[in-house]
Amino acid sequence: YPGGKGINVSRVIKELGGETVAFSVAGGCAGYMLKSLPGDHEIPYEMIDVLEETRINVIITDKSDRTQTRLHADGPFASLDVTDQLFSRVSGYEPLPEWWVLGGSLPPGAPTDFYARFIQFFKDMGVKCLLDADNDALKLGIEAKPYFIKPNEYEMSRLAGRALPDETSIIDAAYEIISGGVEVVAVTRGPKGALIVTK
Repeated sequence: YPGGKGINVSRVIKELGGETVAFSVAGGCAGYMLKSLPGDHEIPYEMIDVLEETRINVIITDKSDRTQTRLHADGPFASLDVTDQLFSRVSGYEPLPEWWVLGGSLPPGAPTDFYARFIQFFKDMGVKCLLDADNDALKLGIEAKPYFIKPNEYEMSRLAGRALPDETSIIDAAYEIISGGVEVVAVTRGPKGALIVTK
């Protein structure tokens, strides 16, 4: 399957009858395959070519107990020129969408404020952004005040800088983020579901 958070979000939006376009960088043989796969799922897709190979992630599921082993490779290197090309392609897209979903791990070489730059641009245009990232990309993205963030429990704990052992502690940490300007914090909790906190 074509993967990556952006493509996955686009697939769901398409299945629900919405209009969407997915953007990414891609290269090599795997990138060539990736170019065709979104089209097979009728997902409009735009990409920036890179020289290095697009990663292939593998999920192995043991059917006896439904446990999974996930094998994740590093993505292709994205130079500043590549990230600038992607920013130009996305920021110049017409018609201007109502929402942008920014998600996934940044490729090696991409600046850690990459998502923050997008969020600030789209906020200035009156467009809402949803951010689903981790580490510094998430921290810096939050500083740009996206409308919505979606950390998991582990990411939320790192954001808060402390353990979050129960629902109350997660909600308190979410309100701290909301007080900084984010409007919705959705914390996914695996089999325990999710907590969605708003102003």
